[in-house]
Order: sequence, then structure tokens, then C-alpha cells
Amino acid sequence: MDSTAHTQERLLYKQVKKIPLIELLKKEHKIPRGRTHAIVEQASTDILAFCSEDYKLRKNSSIYKPFEKLLKEENIQFQKHIIVVDGNKFYVDYIIHHKLKSSIVNDIIPKLSIWNSYDGTVKTQIHFGYHRLLCGNGLSRPVGCQIKLSSKHSADEDEFINETVPHFLDMFKVFLKESTFDIKIFERMQRKKVSDSFLEDIADKLKFSKEAREIAKVQMKKEISGDMSYVNTAGELVLSSKSPVTVFSVYNALNYAIYHTNSKELPEFKSKRDRLLVDEICHFI
Repeated sequence: MDSTAHTQERLLYKQVKKIPLIELLKKEHKIPRGRTHAIVEQASTDILAFCSEDYKLRKNSSIYKPFEKLLKEENIQFQKHIIVVDGNKFYVDYIIHHKLKSSIVNDIIPKLSIWNSYDGTVKTQIHFGYHRLLCGNGLSRPVGCQIKLSSKHSADEDEFINETVPHFLDMFKVFLKESTFDIKIFERMQRKKVSDSFLEDIADKLKFSKEAREIAKVQMKKEISGDMSYVNTAGELVLSSKSPVTVFSVYNALNYAIYHTNSKELPEFKSKRDRLLVDEICHFI
């Protein structure tokens, strides 16, 4: 694990607790209604979020560690990518080392993402999609990215670990079975040739910025020229092949632009934009 990954892992599992604000403020301070408590990091006493008395803190350690334990018990190999925003919003991608059958789009593997927050702005939820080995981007499901919101954010911790987390794994297994249909749609996208102007047409409709368009065009040129190196599911360094301009290559170029512009944009907004993109793209196959 490199130093950046180690830092993100540490931030993910920092020790936190919920305490009454009166313990942090002087008695003469008036406590705002509905914000009577705070989520603090125990080691530094940094305030991560404010909340009400009845807000039930769901610690990351009750989500990610139990889920990873189940993955390992099922012998499901994965690579983890963590994003922590403002110390209180957490986005964890699990890139699954599972080869999907396709002779046309052979650099895509399954991915699931689990999100959580300590400020209530991001509900505990799981997403399913794909990871593209060639460029390292996440791809939305072409038939609509499924999202599972935990409807019991106030659920007892043991209940969440013993019931909800195993349900997340069950959902992932269903997703793997359904992935065959998704891959067929990606293949249809790759078979559908389009003109060079197609990228601009989609970018216009979805109001991509000038910067995003330029990034997409550069990526598109790389995609169709071939000879981009990447490590395949067997751990081998391989080169991509030349490709005509297709619906799939346009999707990938614009998807790449979404994830490589506006670094301050939160993952949930990038994910939403990508779902809008793939929905629009699928109209043309």
C-alpha cells in the first residue's frame, strides 16, 4: 500500500464519537436547535459534523471492515480505492478481480462502491458498475446504475453488520449474474460506428464545458489510435488495439472527461453526470 492509500485508509478508520455540544462550548453559549451534538475525532477532538441528539452515528468500521471480511471469506479478490472528503464523507470503490466474458470489450471488470458520511449528507448506500482497466475509469451500468440506500441509518450497529452488510454481498452476487446483459450492451455500443462529430453532439446536449470537451477529444484520439498500455486481468502488460470511432469509444472519452475535470466536484455528482451520459448514449444503439 503506497503512502497516499495508507493515509486514506487511516482517515477511513479514525476513531470518532458523538458528544453533546455543551461539552465543547462554554455554558453561556446558546446551542442551535437540531444541532445539539457533534461528531468529533477522538485523537484530535476535531469537529467533523454537527447533528441532533437522536442522530445515530454509523461508523465506517461497522460497514467496510465487515464487508471486506465477507469478500475474503468468499475468496473474492479486490482492490480498494478510497476518497475522503472534508473528513466526514467517504467513498470506497471495490474493484473486483473477476474477468467478464467478451472478445470485444475485454478490459472491463466489475466494481462496487459503498458510500457513507458522518454529517448525514451521504446516506449509507451501495452502487454497482464497472472499472475499465485501460484508463482506470468507472463506468455506469448501461441499463441504469442500481443504487441501494440503507433505509435504516438509525439501525442498531449489530443489526447493520449482521443483516445489511451480508445483503450488500448478496446484491453484488446478483449484479455479477446480471453483468452478462450489461456487457452485451457495451458490445453493441462498440459495434456501432459513428462520425467524428458525434462526440460534439453529445457534449452539446449534455452541456459539457470547453475544458471537458478538450480532454475528451484528446482521450478519443488515444482510444482510436491504439497502443495504450494497461495491465489485464491476468496481470500481463498489454497494448490496446486500434479502433474506429464508435458509440462506446465516445462514451469512454466523455466519461474520462467527467472524471478528469473539476477535481472539487463530489463523487455523487460525477456519478450522476455519468449516468446521464450513458443513458443518452444508449439512445443511439
